[in-house]
Amino acid sequence: MNQDDTVKELRRRQQQWMRERDIEMERQSLGLEGLSPGDLVNQLTEKITSKLPSSSKQQKIDKSVADELETNTCSICFELMLPKEHAPIILFPCGHTLCKLCIESHFKTARQKNCPLCRCKVDNQAVNVSLQNLVVVFAKQKNLSNQITQESQISSQSDNGDYTEQLQMYNLRCKILYDEKTATEQQIFQQKLLIEDREAEITVLKSEEDDALMRMRKAEEELELIRKHLRRSNDEISKIQHKLNELETTVTLIDDTLKSVERERAKVTTLINIKKNS
Repeated sequence: MNQDDTVKELRRRQQQWMRERDIEMERQSLGLEGLSPGDLVNQLTEKITSKLPSSSKQQKIDKSVADELETNTCSICFELMLPKEHAPIILFPCGHTLCKLCIESHFKTARQKNCPLCRCKVDNQAVNVSLQNLVVVFAKQKNLSNQITQESQISSQSDNGDYTEQLQMYNLRCKILYDEKTATEQQIFQQKLLIEDREAEITVLKSEEDDALMRMRKAEEELELIRKHLRRSNDEISKIQHKLNELETTVTLIDDTLKSVERERAKVTTLINIKKNS
């Protein structure tokens, strides 16, 4: 491959990457994530062309579709994505489109099932039927074969020499993306305000939490003091109860002794009375 061919190939790779990246960014920013693979391209085209002037809309759509189809080759093998061998396969969630042959070959040799362009993990894949049908129709109208090479596509684009329509389409895409960026930045600003409000609430709640903890510590100290007094009172009651038991025992002993003494006294009294009477 000579130097001119190398430059052309690098240019072609750059254009293909930019096109794939634009499709991915438009799909995300325009809310196309939930669409089926077959409707993705149609919905994206409708989103963009709906903003064009109605007088020249159809002409611009035809020219845009033709330009997209002429440059819609596989980023790996540079073949036009025609069925069945080179059918266009869209990968999810990254949105890159490659031909069926290259994807199958990559998945057979790769350790993980990921996109060969961005290395993003592939959760699902599907044939882009709508794009495939447009490619087939365009190829038939242009009398192209299934093996159109990368050089012939670049040559065709060079012969056209008119990039005005492509520039208008990219300008429109940029406007859509800038509008979406502005709206998203506004949402970011609102979310930051919400975060500030929540942080202010957290500050107040933290202060209330500190006050509650301080009151809790004081209550615990007071509770401990009360429990200390309770323990001391219980100890005093135990001592008093012990003293009471001792006193009651003493009274019992005195009663027993008193009964014995009274019996003896009664005996002596009886003896005295008998002696007096005799």
